[in-house]
Amino acid sequence: MVMITIMEMIKMYRLKYLFLALFIINCSSSIVPGISEPNARKNSVYLPEKKISIPIVDVSEKTIFDINKNDLQEDYTISPGDVLTFTVWGLNDIFPVVGFAGQSNNPINSRTVGPNGEIYFPYVGKIKLANYTIEEARDIIASLLAEQFVEPQIDLTISKFNENRKAYLLGELLRPQPIYIGIEKISLTDAIGVANGLDPKFSNAKKVYVIRSNNNEEIIYRFDLSSSEKFLISNDFHLKPKDVVYVSASSVTKWNRVFAQIFPFASFLNQVDNISQ
Repeated sequence: MVMITIMEMIKMYRLKYLFLALFIINCSSSIVPGISEPNARKNSVYLPEKKISIPIVDVSEKTIFDINKNDLQEDYTISPGDVLTFTVWGLNDIFPVVGFAGQSNNPINSRTVGPNGEIYFPYVGKIKLANYTIEEARDIIASLLAEQFVEPQIDLTISKFNENRKAYLLGELLRPQPIYIGIEKISLTDAIGVANGLDPKFSNAKKVYVIRSNNNEEIIYRFDLSSSEKFLISNDFHLKPKDVVYVSASSVTKWNRVFAQIFPFASFLNQVDNISQ
């Protein structure tokens, strides 16, 4: 009978262990929830939990023309959660003009719109401003202050938008992050710029997705930003609140991530080899 040492047994089963690690990694990647990109050959994604199919639209100049044609620009209306900053000119003793860099909610001249759409304003009391435009809100406050002051001049801005105005930049960007969609339009190009651009090492510029849910209608826009000409198209595509921008990873990146998970296990086997020599 041939005696087999522990080292020899480990070496004999080395490949089995490696294949086992690959199997576990493959299973775990399919079980762990996350964003999986749509099949390039399909024009829709089926969601079994909702029993609906979400269409995938490859974006072209014509697509953006049709979107912009039907997308009417409306004046922004104040919503609960917005932070309003006021300046009352000419009444510095009563309404001091103050401001601190980087502070969007200064208690002296800023107010957060409450869940009921109201704010409290000095010498006026509670005012409901939700669903009014900035100009309308300014006129309402000025008319109420005019009951106690002579021709008050009010300036009003939204220093921070409510959380429902967020869009999300995810995937292979240099700085994935949420952004606020406020009064000014933000294009896909602008959003990618905020995130410092696509990751040059790991991103797949041919597969950039914008996932949109508008009035319970879901749609996925697919962009190919692999060239400067194609990148220009994204400059005319404007994001909306709750949009999700997802930049896919390159196939090489995906393999590298698998190997990164395998490497600690493979290194252990190599150390066993060195010890046994």
